[in-house]
Amino acid sequence: MFYKVTLPSLKTATVLTVNSNGSSSSQAESSMKDRLSKAQASAATGDKKISGTPDYLAPETIMGGGYGASMDWWAVGVILFEMLVGYPPFNDEDLPTIFENILLRKIDWPEEVGEEARDLIEQLLDSNPKTRLGANGAAEVKSHKYFSFVKDWESLLASEAPFIPVVSNPEDTDYFTSRSHTPPLFFTD
Repeated sequence: MFYKVTLPSLKTATVLTVNSNGSSSSQAESSMKDRLSKAQASAATGDKKISGTPDYLAPETIMGGGYGASMDWWAVGVILFEMLVGYPPFNDEDLPTIFENILLRKIDWPEEVGEEARDLIEQLLDSNPKTRLGANGAAEVKSHKYFSFVKDWESLLASEAPFIPVVSNPEDTDYFTSRSHTPPLFFTD
C-alpha cells in the first residue's frame, strides 16, 4: 500500500511516497502556483485539513485519515519521549521534515533511554493504528512492563504529586525554559 503526501516548500512540492514497510521515495512535483490552485480546488470540494501540533500528529492524521482513539496513544508516545529526553522524537526546524520524520518513523534514540521505556514508546509510535499499543484499550498500555511498578492504578489518581509548582498566576511560565536551553532528562530502567 502506498501513500502520497505533499511536503511544501517555497518553489516546489515534494511528493513523499511511503509504502507499508516504511521505505520511501520522493520527487519534485510542481511549482508553488500549481500547488496553490490545487489547494484552492481542495478547499472548494471540502477536503479535510490537518489540525494539531505538528510534532504530535499521528501518521494517519498527516495522510488525511479520520480521527480515532489510537491517535491519542500515538500522542502519549510522543509526550513520553519528550518527557524522558527533553524534545519530541520527530523534531526538526521545518514542518516538511517533521512530517517526513513522522511518516518514516525517523527517531534518534539517545543511549540513556532504558530498554523498557524504548519498547513502550516504540509500541505507542507504531505507524499502524490497528496494531499500535492502546488500540485495544488502556488495559494493554497499563500492562506494559514499563509500568510494572504501578500496583494499584486507582490509588495512583488519589496520590499527591511529588512536585507541585507554585505559580503566581494562571499564565506563569517560570518553570519552563526555551527548548534550545532545556537539558534532556534521562531515566533508565
